[in-house]
Amino acid sequence: MKQYKYQITRGKSLIILIFFSVLCYYFTFRALDNHSSLTIKHIIELSPNAATYFLWFSALFTMALALIGLMGVLKSFQSPNFVTLDENQITAPKRPISNRLVTIKYSDITECKIQEISGVRSVAIHSPCEKLNLAAPNFEHKTDFDEIVSILFQKVQRFQ
Repeated sequence: MKQYKYQITRGKSLIILIFFSVLCYYFTFRALDNHSSLTIKHIIELSPNAATYFLWFSALFTMALALIGLMGVLKSFQSPNFVTLDENQITAPKRPISNRLVTIKYSDITECKIQEISGVRSVAIHSPCEKLNLAAPNFEHKTDFDEIVSILFQKVQRFQ
């Protein structure tokens, strides 16, 4: 049995929280005192009323993103989650900020593939009942992701 620490780092969560809080503050105060139209890239022109709705929507959207950053910061102060590779199964949190653990037996895995989206590598694990996606930046050490992928592919091939 091997365990690997898996959680969002506090620094990334703080950056998300601060950035989107500042944007929310900006959009809120622009929306509170908006009396002008808004032109976006010289393609879309919004009336003052439509511009106010757009600014309020932007404020709500950035507030939701700031709350996600806040959840990450709060989660980083809790005890860390772990990805556990047993002899017959993998157990991991559903998401880095989630406390819900997912257990998938190697024999139940129908698909296991490495993905790279915008330079972020992750491994997608599918079974009939569950789906799990483990992203490389959420592991404590950079080598942990490669080690997990290597062990995982060996185990999946052995059980199928």
